[in-house]
Amino acid sequence: MGLPKKRNTANALGVYNKQTRDFVFCQPTSTDNPLFASGIYNDIDAGPRFFPKQMVNDSTMVMWVPANQLKDHVASDDFKNGSTKYPEKKRKLQELAESLTEYDNPVLMFVTFR
Repeated sequence: MGLPKKRNTANALGVYNKQTRDFVFCQPTSTDNPLFASGIYNDIDAGPRFFPKQMVNDSTMVMWVPANQLKDHVASDDFKNGSTKYPEKKRKLQELAESLTEYDNPVLMFVTFR
């Protein structure tokens, strides 16, 4: 008898489109990778899903990822098997993660909605 898996029931993320008045929730996945469990799917470079931590202005949000977690994400099957629109950006993210040490500052991810 193992311990029950914890599920995120406190945090939810959705995106509201002011023009169309559509509101869509991000679908969580079942994975042990904390950077791939919930948030906006990153099809640009197969990096972590975007779950904002702070608003920068009315259209830009930021999240920070500890260096060791980014390295773990890039080594995961979620990253390796992730589809991307820009394979060259995926390679650059992999190079960035490989250059980091666990003692480096967190990596910042910015998203700007148009």
